[in-house]
Order: sequence, then C-alpha cells, then structure tokens
Amino acid sequence: MNILGKTICMFCLMVTTAFAGMTLDGTDDFIPASSYLGISGTAARSVSFWFNSTDTAGTDHLLGWGDNGTGAGEGFRFSQENGVIWGRFNTGVTAQWGTGLNDGAWHHFTYSFPSAGVNQDAVVYIDGSLSTGTFANGTTALNTEATKVVTMGRFPGTNTGYYSGNVNEVAIWSTNLSAAEQQQLYNARVKRLPLQISPANLVVYLPLDDVADGASGDGISFFEFKGNAFTGDNGANNTGLTAKAEAILTYP
Repeated sequence: MNILGKTICMFCLMVTTAFAGMTLDGTDDFIPASSYLGISGTAARSVSFWFNSTDTAGTDHLLGWGDNGTGAGEGFRFSQENGVIWGRFNTGVTAQWGTGLNDGAWHHFTYSFPSAGVNQDAVVYIDGSLSTGTFANGTTALNTEATKVVTMGRFPGTNTGYYSGNVNEVAIWSTNLSAAEQQQLYNARVKRLPLQISPANLVVYLPLDDVADGASGDGISFFEFKGNAFTGDNGANNTGLTAKAEAILTYP
C-alpha cells in the first residue's frame, strides 16, 4: 500500500521512500552561494553529499571553494572523474577515493578533516565504508583561501568542470566528524539527517528538494538551513538544472 509517498510491503517489510535531488546537465548548470566563502585557513571541516552520475567525460566538479590558482593547499574542491572522487587542493595536492562511482546508482560521500592537518589526514567514507584513498603530496598542509564562493556543479569562479548527474543532501560542518557520525549519515538514509549531526557546527545544509520533479531550478533560491543564499544559475538559461525524484532509501 502507499501512505504519504511510502510504499509498504506488509510481508517483506521493505520501505521505499522517494525524494527529489537536483539534476545538472554537465554543460552550464551550477549552484553557487551568493557570498559564502566556505571554511578557510587551517580550520577543521567536513562535507557530505549524495551523488548519482554516469559521466565518463572528465572532471565533474561536485562541491568546492577557495583558490583556483597555483598555491599548494589553497583550494578545496571535490569532483567525480570517471568513477573516482578526486579532492583537488591546488599545485599537485590531490587525493582519490573509490572506483566505479559513475554507475548510475546513488552513492554517499563524506570527508572529515582535522584542524591544522595535512592532506593525508582526511578520513573519507563512501557508502558507509572507510576509503583509505591515495594522496599526492600527502604531507602538504591545507590552508584554504577565502577567495571563491562555495559552488556546486562547476569549479568555483570558472566556466569549467561542469558536473553531469544528480546531487542531493549537501552539508558542510566546521568540525571533523567522527567515524560513527560519517557512517550514520549513510546508514540512516533519511532526509534532514545532517541537521541532527553535530548541529552546533553545521554551517551549510542544502536538501535540494525545493522544486517539483522535472521542474527547472534556473533562478531558484534554494532553501539553506543556515541562511546562506544559493541560487541555480548559469547566467543565461539553466534549463538542464531540474529536480529528479529518486528512490534511494530502500532497506529491509
């Protein structure tokens, strides 16, 4: 039977919940903050998001902020690149996690980083499992510049690296989340859970379910729980940025 969007099987005890995520077309869609520059310097931070992509074309920017230049450790951004999540922190300071993540299924990514840490101090969970990753210039300190606003869907401040796929439940904290908190974000599989994880340190939470399935996100001011303004934009006609309902919450 169907109750308020939930399909309940009385015999197999399966619950399937569908909710919207944003679809970006990989050509000109992105969602920038109007002014928020993210967490800068050597401060601790964590990020979390769901994503779904089949793209193999190259660098698909998911989330980031900071410098786009040549200073080591001064940028802070993540991308999906042929099924691998890359962290790119400028001048050869990079990290890679996972494989085959462009398979058209929903995946969950969390990144937790301590105050005054170096690149390889990051703790990453993909779909609830620890990912050891590989690091280039792993002992380089991260010291993020407050130069480019937090941006989803393309490299901050540039017209490159557009993401092709879906994204949902984007959250940023000004602390390094514990392993248990990172796993909980995946295992619970419910909307709004980031609001319950270290709420005093939550600085951005975008559920990205503002518009109806199939509706355009162009010019939409997305609701962000901490009051930061994010607007779907490409400077012209962002028709590819649409909501897409997906059933990712299926569990016995």
